Amino acid sequence: MNDNEVRFTKYFKDRDNKTPEEIAVAKVITIMPNIKLSLGLDIILDADDLVIASRIYDLILHIGDDVIVTPSASGQLYYLIDKVGAPHVS
Repeated sequence: MNDNEVRFTKYFKDRDNKTPEEIAVAKVITIMPNIKLSLGLDIILDADDLVIASRIYDLILHIGDDVIVTPSASGQLYYLIDKVGAPHVS
């Protein structure tokens, strides 16, 4: 392989093997059972994109609530972990 081929191959390898983002905060835009979350300006996650923690079903989510999500290793699914709580003031 020449240098250009090596760089080209590396480019695709790096592009296809990006590490998903860490834990993030998403905003509820539609409530259960057809939940939809907004993750930033461009990403909308619906129920098919989510693995929902069982405790979420016990919470009352409202439109506009912030929730905690983290991507799977593949980046194809997101885990909906919890609802962001009110800040504690001491």
